[in-house]
Amino acid sequence: MLKNRVVALSMSPVDDMFLSGSMDKTLRLWDLRSPNCQGLMHLTSRPVAAFDPEGLIFAAGVNSESVKLYDLRSFDKVLNLFLFHFGHIHNSSARLNTGPICVVPTQHRENV
Repeated sequence: MLKNRVVALSMSPVDDMFLSGSMDKTLRLWDLRSPNCQGLMHLTSRPVAAFDPEGLIFAAGVNSESVKLYDLRSFDKVLNLFLFHFGHIHNSSARLNTGPICVVPTQHRENV
C-alpha cells in the first residue's frame, strides 16, 4: 500500500501492469488483477519511469542524475545505466520515430 504521494506513473503498452513512483523513494510494479504490488525498489530519490513499446523493458530515472534500464522479467536487475551531469530528471517522455520511449532530463522547476 502506498503511503506517500505518487509522482510518476507509466502504463504497460501490452498488458494490465503499470509502474508507480512515489515521494517515499520507491518504484513499484503493479498488476491490475492483484491488490498487491508485484515488485518493489527502494531508491535514493523520487523516481520517474517509462515502459518501452513492447512492455519488456522499463527505464527508471533516479536521483536527478541517472536513468537505468531494467528487464521486466527480472525487475531489479539493471540492464544499462545512463548518467547525466546537469539539471534534474522529470517525468517527461517522448516517442521517437524508431518507436522507443525515453525519459528526458529537463531543468528543475517546482511546478512541473
